[in-house]
Amino acid sequence: MPDLKHYLAVVLLTVLPGVILVTDRGPVADETVYVRYAWSLHQHGVYGLARDIAEIPEPSAQVAPGVPFYIAAFMKFDRAFADSIRCLIASNMNPDSCDTSFRNFKLLNLVYLALFMIMGWHLLRHITSSATIAHGAVFLILLSGAPWYYADHYLTETLYLPMAMGFYLVFARALHHGHRRSYIFAAGILGLLALIRPSFFYLFLILVCLLPVILCYRRRKTPMTGKLILGNTLIFAGVCVLILSPWLVRNYQALDRPAVTVGYGAYALSSRVSYNQMTNMEYLAAWIYWLPDFGDSLAEDIFGEEHTRRLDFGSADGFIADIRSRIREQASQATGARLGGHETGAVISPVTWLLREYVLGDPLTHIKVTLVLAWRGIFVEKYFGLLGLMAMCWALMGGLRNEQRDYFFTMTLPVVILVFFHAFLTASIPRYNLSLLLPMCYCLSIAANRFGHCLMTMRKHRYGTKLT
Repeated sequence: MPDLKHYLAVVLLTVLPGVILVTDRGPVADETVYVRYAWSLHQHGVYGLARDIAEIPEPSAQVAPGVPFYIAAFMKFDRAFADSIRCLIASNMNPDSCDTSFRNFKLLNLVYLALFMIMGWHLLRHITSSATIAHGAVFLILLSGAPWYYADHYLTETLYLPMAMGFYLVFARALHHGHRRSYIFAAGILGLLALIRPSFFYLFLILVCLLPVILCYRRRKTPMTGKLILGNTLIFAGVCVLILSPWLVRNYQALDRPAVTVGYGAYALSSRVSYNQMTNMEYLAAWIYWLPDFGDSLAEDIFGEEHTRRLDFGSADGFIADIRSRIREQASQATGARLGGHETGAVISPVTWLLREYVLGDPLTHIKVTLVLAWRGIFVEKYFGLLGLMAMCWALMGGLRNEQRDYFFTMTLPVVILVFFHAFLTASIPRYNLSLLLPMCYCLSIAANRFGHCLMTMRKHRYGTKLT
């Protein structure tokens, strides 16, 4: 295999630093929810939130099944890991009372990451016709630190980040070449992503609607009949539905709701609509405040503490700590349901109530605030996101050549949809949009490669002139 040495380089680049960086750290905060679901699967065969090691929980679906099933599967193969999870749950997640063994699970995460990095390099190599650009993009993705950081965690980012980048590349290749197997492969990955992170389920619904329009537009470059367009769209939709349907049927039978998660939507939406209470000065300040690192202090210098205080996540009277709590209390009283749990006995769905009162009740404000939250969400890994955004702007202004530009648009379309989806329905923090790293690093790698060629040309011209 001519690419074997390149694959080996990607594996070494991914795994060797990762082995040093990952730790034996146990789950904390939000991670404990996924671990409790995993324990219930492992011990009782029930997908529910385990409160202790013995009690069989009621079936629920507060979180998507991908991460809990992944953790539960590893418990079957690593007894020490399973015993560590058991001890943590028995001690109410107190790691000091347990002898823990989590490192093997982190090493598995690195293997998973390496497989998708190989896939990413392979596809980038064919897209750009340059092993150098492909290596540069993979190196920059890793250099951001996000893949290694989340390999040390028990969150959806651990699984979705590498897989999402693979999906964007396969989807772009399907649109460009029209091969049916590419549509099948892309749909299969997207179906799995929807079971890891629910926002990808909505991305699937949006892409199925957009796909015929995109393919009709691309007929100028890739000739295809209307029958082929319809066939590819149906195949894409069918494979995704095939993967998702067992889980949707399970939730319909157990929880009366054919959805990926049940009970979490209102919890997330309440965080989002709290920002609709911004004043005009807070809204203006937010555009600067959410710049990476220096933004908060700069905004406070310009607008004053009274117009930036509530933008802070930790502020006692902020949008998250104060406004969100009051909105959740209002929603619970109006609907008769507890947000974040199963909505049994609700007069009206909390999601429906929140949409009616805070979104449809003032749509212009919601759209306006969506824009600034999307702005906050794109700065993945702080300065790295700022640099990546500059590279994407360079690409949009004509920095990429024809085919490179086409691939940039097609691989970026799904992640841009997600950026605005998250800003419209969630608090839109940067880690929700980590897969922006792919188009950012694609552009950065091409720009660096172009700059290197320019330097070499100038050097040759300079010495060539001297020699003559």
